[in-house]
Amino acid sequence: MSIARLAIAATVVLCATLSGCTPAPMQVPDPSPTPTPDPIITMVAGDCTGAIDFEKDTIASIRVTGCETWHLYEVASIIPLTQEGYPGAEKIGAQAEADCTKAFTKYVGVAPEYSRFLLAYVAPNESSWEVPDDRVIACLVGSATGDIRGSAKGDTDLFPKLKQCTGPQDGRTPLEIVVFDCAGKHNYEVYAQKAIKTKERPSIEELDKLVTQECADGFKDFVGIPATDSKYDYSWFIASEDVWSKVKDHRLVCMAGSEKGNISGSLKGVKK
Repeated sequence: MSIARLAIAATVVLCATLSGCTPAPMQVPDPSPTPTPDPIITMVAGDCTGAIDFEKDTIASIRVTGCETWHLYEVASIIPLTQEGYPGAEKIGAQAEADCTKAFTKYVGVAPEYSRFLLAYVAPNESSWEVPDDRVIACLVGSATGDIRGSAKGDTDLFPKLKQCTGPQDGRTPLEIVVFDCAGKHNYEVYAQKAIKTKERPSIEELDKLVTQECADGFKDFVGIPATDSKYDYSWFIASEDVWSKVKDHRLVCMAGSEKGNISGSLKGVKK
């Protein structure tokens, strides 16, 4: 039986600046005014996006997608920048980290360091500052693996949810495990969960009993045979003692599968 317990990862803050949008000077004077470039940040809070390349120094566009499908980022807040002149990257970055941390916590319901989501933001550089509508900071809730479906608003779960499927677990903390569509190839499937109602984390003895009841017995009910007779195994997650009072996900989560992977569909009733 593989056993995994939560290890909180350090907060990851990704950031990017908008690319310069100022047009090149014309060789022949033109009496007509130069048109203002279109803004890059056209998002509002609650919008969802595809990939944003935070490895680049600047970005030229952001693609807004539907939140009901798998996506990578969600806009938690748009913070206006009210300075008269460009304040500089350092000051914008400091404001972004402070304001976006607050926006993230309010939007998700838990601080970034205790969430499975990433804190990210997009802010203007000196060139894009020339576009008035881009003088904002877009605070983002993100997932580097693109496994957000639906809204991240109010989602304080650290571990995968019932009927969700994941990739391999060996050597990974629960926050590093990728969630996949169960119809495709995957390694594990959440088949049982138990909400812990007590203020304190269960003792070792209490936890052993819970794992037997919910995960071991539950595996037999779900797969159709005991784990000792199955080609598949089960693992379980629960928040560790040192972060129990800081996180809001107080579930015992049981998952059936194999590190070998190559599982398609559900293991419910497979009896093997």
